[in-house]
Amino acid sequence: RPTGERQTRRNRPESRTHRGGTCLKDMGRWTAKGAAVGGGLFFALSMYRSVASGGPSMSHLNPIGVMTVIGFTVGALVGPLIGAIFARRSGLRDEKKRESV
Repeated sequence: RPTGERQTRRNRPESRTHRGGTCLKDMGRWTAKGAAVGGGLFFALSMYRSVASGGPSMSHLNPIGVMTVIGFTVGALVGPLIGAIFARRSGLRDEKKRESV
């Protein structure tokens, strides 16, 4: 193939989305998973701190909510990055298997 064909092929949105091994659906799934894990983790940690400092009361409700929202946000941002890493690694494994066969 001429080099020009290869360049135009790489610039298409379809090849860019699937090149790393993740498509838009997968990215949405990883975003939801990351938000759930991050929010749950930050919620659990803030509840633990609340109980350790004298039990849950109305004065601890606001910091727990803020930390949970921060956890959801961080998880939703980091989730797709982790998903892309997993997809890229599994893609590399698949390529190595094809080469060895």
